[in-house]
Amino acid sequence: PDSDLLADFSGSDEIFGRAFWPQPISRIPIGKSAKTGNPLYGPKAFSKNSGYRLEFLVYVSIDGQKQDRLISLTPEKSLVEFTSYGVNLNGKSIETYKPSSNQVDFYAFNQSIVLHVSENQVDWTDKWQMGSQRLKALLSELPAGKHSIQLELRYRLHVDSHHRDQPKSKFPLLTTDVSEPIARGDFNITTPVILHPIFPIRKINILAVSEARKIEAEIKSYLERAHDWGSRVPKKERPVAVVLGSDWNAYQEEVFRRCGDCIVKTVVVHHSISFDGFFYRTPEDGWYGEKRIVGFNLVAHVKDT
Repeated sequence: PDSDLLADFSGSDEIFGRAFWPQPISRIPIGKSAKTGNPLYGPKAFSKNSGYRLEFLVYVSIDGQKQDRLISLTPEKSLVEFTSYGVNLNGKSIETYKPSSNQVDFYAFNQSIVLHVSENQVDWTDKWQMGSQRLKALLSELPAGKHSIQLELRYRLHVDSHHRDQPKSKFPLLTTDVSEPIARGDFNITTPVILHPIFPIRKINILAVSEARKIEAEIKSYLERAHDWGSRVPKKERPVAVVLGSDWNAYQEEVFRRCGDCIVKTVVVHHSISFDGFFYRTPEDGWYGEKRIVGFNLVAHVKDT
């Protein structure tokens, strides 16, 4: 019951929520027939690479004022977005697909989702959690005192352009409008809210701290000089941080064999070191929308001379 849920938090609290909606999204009409007036529905289910994807959008109001995002992945300027690309059919046909608890299916099966409202440490590989950091950054800018927060969860069914070009495409052929709220929640928070570092902590057992910082700075400098990467051109990356994830690994190769004795000489060919690289993306650099932080697990290689 609602009476069991907390409604008041301090700025130091970690806050989580869960949104529920009354029926699977696939059973909610997305339009009506111009001829009959009957409701129209999207596909019963969709798989990865089907041309469909489900976009969740979180809208936030603080003290009654809607908080628009100035640069957003969507024209609706929601504060946080999350995309579900469909289910993995494992070689089966979508016609024979039956929703189950074996995998998450926010479109045809699941009717709830966890909202990461305010966390001290997030998983940077989880886009949903990373998006929630935008909300916490907003809360950290509020003046000290008690503030009322309202969250609204909406969605839309996105249709890829290549899917629209297919003459036998199923309904809908175009991306739908953003839905009415399917879940809404209110709570109060007493600020100030303290932001914590979102980057992973470097493992203390790899290299000396001074040496690790030096290598991280060198890698970041290289990324800044080589920010046009292959197929991403003309898109540009803006490196924000580099965090080492391992010590140096040596790659060896047999390069010498002496006849008769069959003595094999093994030498180190190059070293590599893994790291997490974090980047800022903006439309000014060719990206579709602003992404404050995106992270990749990468490897740097150094040839031995």
